Amino acid sequence: MYVGATNRLYQLTGDLQVEQVVDTGPRLDNAMCPPPTSECQCFGTNCAESHKSLTDAINKALVIDSRRQRLLACSSLFQGHCDWHELANVTVTEPPIWQMVVPNDRTSSVAMFIAPGPPNPASTEALYVAATRSTIGLPAYRDIVPSVCVRNLHDLELVSDDILTPSRLDVEVQQRDVFRIEFVAGFDSHGFSYFLAVQRASAVADADHYVTHIARVCQNEHSMTSYVEIPLR
Repeated sequence: MYVGATNRLYQLTGDLQVEQVVDTGPRLDNAMCPPPTSECQCFGTNCAESHKSLTDAINKALVIDSRRQRLLACSSLFQGHCDWHELANVTVTEPPIWQMVVPNDRTSSVAMFIAPGPPNPASTEALYVAATRSTIGLPAYRDIVPSVCVRNLHDLELVSDDILTPSRLDVEVQQRDVFRIEFVAGFDSHGFSYFLAVQRASAVADADHYVTHIARVCQNEHSMTSYVEIPLR
């Protein structure tokens, strides 16, 4: 069993005894700064806001890659990055990938799973991610994390970053900070990948009626043109 916690990743035996522990945080970080591959820039007159300090690593998602015998652990640090760990020993990690994959705050939800994906679902797999928009940091960084997307497993890049047919979907710009979608779960079945989410019935900011939606996308396409959602009643 694998357990993600604040600043810790645990590997447990079948009878729940601790086998391995990884300290995932705290680390020097700032929600106003990009991942460590780039320098933190000062925007405006208050540059103190851009200074890095020891920041907790909040685990956002754990996904087992059974085919390759590894574990993907995603945390709130560094604009929502992920690390690959060996299943047999989580203290052994692959070189870091500084992709922005999950929200970088404590509360925003994530649903993530591995399933058949493009270019050939019969032989290839992809990472399906649905994420609630983060509540902290620069909007430019928060916009990088899609609402729903499909990613390669080798580098966590989008399967397609073509400007006309990207493998991502986003909430309309004017609604992103007020129309929050809480993703509950994800799964695949018969050539489709599905997400369950709870959201307001209306985009009106003070609407207090919530509905549950199920959404799906075809597993054999690079773009998200097949995306469709319906309410569950």
